[in-house]
Amino acid sequence: MQKMAIFLPSLAGGGAERVMLHLGDGLAKRGIHVDLVVSHLSGEYVSEIPVTVYVIDLNKKRLSHSFFKFAIYLRKNQDSVVLTTLQYSNIFCLLVKKLFFLKNRIVIRESNAISKKFNGSEIRSKIYLYLIRWLYPSADKIIAVSKGIKEELHHFLKINHEKITVIPNPIKLPSNISLNNESSFHAWLKPGQPPVVLGVGRLVKQKDFSTLIKAFSLVVKSVECRLIILGEGPEMSLLKKLAFNLGIEGDVDFPGFNLDPFSYMKRAKVFVLSSLWEGFPNALIQALACGCPVVSTNCPYGPSEILAGGKYGKLVEVKDHNRMAKEIIETLQSKNSSVNNEKWFYKYNYENILSQYQEVIFNEIAKNNHN
Repeated sequence: MQKMAIFLPSLAGGGAERVMLHLGDGLAKRGIHVDLVVSHLSGEYVSEIPVTVYVIDLNKKRLSHSFFKFAIYLRKNQDSVVLTTLQYSNIFCLLVKKLFFLKNRIVIRESNAISKKFNGSEIRSKIYLYLIRWLYPSADKIIAVSKGIKEELHHFLKINHEKITVIPNPIKLPSNISLNNESSFHAWLKPGQPPVVLGVGRLVKQKDFSTLIKAFSLVVKSVECRLIILGEGPEMSLLKKLAFNLGIEGDVDFPGFNLDPFSYMKRAKVFVLSSLWEGFPNALIQALACGCPVVSTNCPYGPSEILAGGKYGKLVEVKDHNRMAKEIIETLQSKNSSVNNEKWFYKYNYENILSQYQEVIFNEIAKNNHN
């Protein structure tokens, strides 16, 4: 039986963690033995763990403290291929293999713009960048979630094209997205309410929700509407203060993290991605799959690729809140909104993406090792 281990530090509520759970479930259903190895079994997605995978909890709250326990696990399971994601997790797995002379094949998934994330002068950023430059080339295979990420890995880290395969994230929506008017649902999304502009993501600098709030403050002067931003993060108080200073606090809500953003996407009139950079924004394709029209910054990387240069949604320059406001207004007033393209949807089809992962993890690596 083919065996693999998916490694994550925790099951915190990020897009990468959700993608890995979906991949583990799908590959397990194809007859592969899948261990979900976590440094600490905590986070918003613990309740989402599929019954098809075997959970290995190293029970260490800090990733660095699980170093020896993970090495012991790998030594006992040297026939397992390791799939990991997130830069610090990728570094961790590659370092464990190198320092303990392990034979496990390591496949890392890169989903973010490294040159943007680690471009500061802080010692921490410099250390991470040094470790990435040193360790990433030692991966057996790298899966980049977009063409832009692949080119960055090649040019910025000098990694051969042959080692990098582009596989986008799959669209996997719940089969029963809630559209009922249950009392527990957000009151602003019930029938008869003004249209809602939606943002989804961690409240951090990268997502640049301040530009969305500034744009929205212009939109409400022309169109009656409201803004909901789903997510948690360190910029919550700063963003609330900005909304207050702009005099729109009554029309902006921060409900926090929600396991079901899809119901919001189904009901919202426009989804806005305001990020400074991305790798492959899951929420963007999820919104399109839910039939919600989108406005997105043309940030590196992913949005232009997903939206076919603007064919399937509006693209605006990063931090341009005036243009963002204009495109939001135009989208709110437009009747032609949803993507209706079978080829586009198939590109992100769940089973199609699973097959690509299976090919890379179990076939391509075996061929490379044999050669």
